[in-house]
Amino acid sequence: PPLAASSPSLPQTVENFVSSHSPVVCSTGAACTEYGLKSALEAVAMLRTDYPRIGLVLVLTRYGEAPYERELFAAIESLKLGEHVIVEREVPDFISLLKRSDVLLRAALVDGDSVSVREGLFLGLPTVASDTSFRPGGVILFRKGDSVDMARKLGQALTTEKGRFASVGGVR
Repeated sequence: PPLAASSPSLPQTVENFVSSHSPVVCSTGAACTEYGLKSALEAVAMLRTDYPRIGLVLVLTRYGEAPYERELFAAIESLKLGEHVIVEREVPDFISLLKRSDVLLRAALVDGDSVSVREGLFLGLPTVASDTSFRPGGVILFRKGDSVDMARKLGQALTTEKGRFASVGGVR
């Protein structure tokens, strides 16, 4: 089971972002095609109409490809998500971030038994993940690579999450 650090804290930039957005979607992965991060950006862009204050905290691992990372930033710009997405590399206490998030998104196109999925489930966080070959029970699945289905399932997770988020019109 995941344990919080003895003095859990987030980098100030992340703290400020999380405090000013609602709902907060958290996702992590490497800057490469296999992690489906561009689809995640597209899904968040679709949800922006129904959730005008939505925020995506995208935590990149130290692995990845510089050209793909540039594509991610270009997608953030072209989708006009600059105010809705923060990309971080250094989040020393990922559990604290999960505790401050409203949903965990795992957009990977290929995946095994994801630690972040297990952590989200353990903490009782609604967890939305691609339908790769292995996902534990309790995960809300979307068709891998399908940003429309991803947005739909994120919307479902947000509206069933204790009714905390009143969307403007709902994702259909």
